[in-house]
Amino acid sequence: MNVVQSNDIPKTTEDKFYQDIKSQINKLCQESDMTFDEKFLEDFIKSIKPKQRTNNNKNNINDIHQLNFVKVQIKNQSQKALFDTGAACSLIDKSVANKLKLAIIPSNRMLSGADSKMIPVTGEVVVKLTLNNVENYHEFIVVENCSSPVLLGIDFINDWQIKSDFANTILFGYH
Repeated sequence: MNVVQSNDIPKTTEDKFYQDIKSQINKLCQESDMTFDEKFLEDFIKSIKPKQRTNNNKNNINDIHQLNFVKVQIKNQSQKALFDTGAACSLIDKSVANKLKLAIIPSNRMLSGADSKMIPVTGEVVVKLTLNNVENYHEFIVVENCSSPVLLGIDFINDWQIKSDFANTILFGYH
């Protein structure tokens, strides 16, 4: 099923809007013993416009979540990466690491998620990564069923000295 968001205000909603405004102004006038010329009041009310809905990406929850994602290159393959300022370290999904034939080094690290549940660690990899034509090496923890193919944690953000303006999809200050 497709859901379409329209910018048009239905006529009945528009009529109700104007009726509500007129009612509020009339009530205010009665309470304060004021009078208005009926024609002036009608013209004034019609000059008020209800706030139009915009087809702005910031109104779509899926687009809001996309703001934290970037494309990175690993071994000349594009990967979707999530900036996660709540993650202490950067992660890569085991399936991505295997697909890219990355050398996974065994690890005895222990991780826990925001819910305090333990996250099994498969190993670690050091990856040559490209982000916006800047190339550098970074260490990733390999986990199964990661929420994103590549997750860029606060370690990555700090190492690469990234400053962000996610609302305007601007990233700057690479390593």
